[in-house]
Amino acid sequence: MGQRSDRQLDHCTRSIASADNQMAQKILLTGGAGYIGSHTYVALIEAGFEVVILDNFSISNPSVLIRLGQITRQNQVICYEGSVLDKALLAQIFTEHAISAVIHFAALKAVGESVEQPLAYFSTNITGLLCLLETMKTAGIKHLVFSSSATVYGEPEEVPISETAPLQFTNPYGFTKVASEQILTKLRLRTLGPLACCAISTQPAPIPAD
Repeated sequence: MGQRSDRQLDHCTRSIASADNQMAQKILLTGGAGYIGSHTYVALIEAGFEVVILDNFSISNPSVLIRLGQITRQNQVICYEGSVLDKALLAQIFTEHAISAVIHFAALKAVGESVEQPLAYFSTNITGLLCLLETMKTAGIKHLVFSSSATVYGEPEEVPISETAPLQFTNPYGFTKVASEQILTKLRLRTLGPLACCAISTQPAPIPAD
């Protein structure tokens, strides 16, 4: 992550911490074995949070969990292998753990691949978010950090990009992030009531190697 994303994540974690008086809050970190997710895991542990990872390891390696344990000196890294599309698994996690907030990184993230496989991106990135939000609502969890992307600005007229720049997209991956942001805006104002939602921007990944 760049410095801007680091600052955004720090702001979001501080917002989550101030929203509850519990000394050690437990965070669900989807996509926690990925590059950004694993760095976030370390930062959360160092900040005093407890963390539960959900990852299907489609673009990450389970061996990351061993390294995370070594870095954070945790005897056990709690991780569920599965997808955010699995509502039963999400419900199980929320039942077995007192989750106070969710940081959502789990998504397909390659621009070129999204052009070749748009339906997979719509399913994982949009339907997956909806499954997560539905189970969060049932569990009474109202704090979410959502990983967006600079692709929501399409081809920007100015760089660096202002957050007030108009949203637009030039590929299916960018569309899923724009749609997700719009969904979260609507839910924050209506369905979920006081949904405390932060968004951080990350750069999309290249097409995965065969």
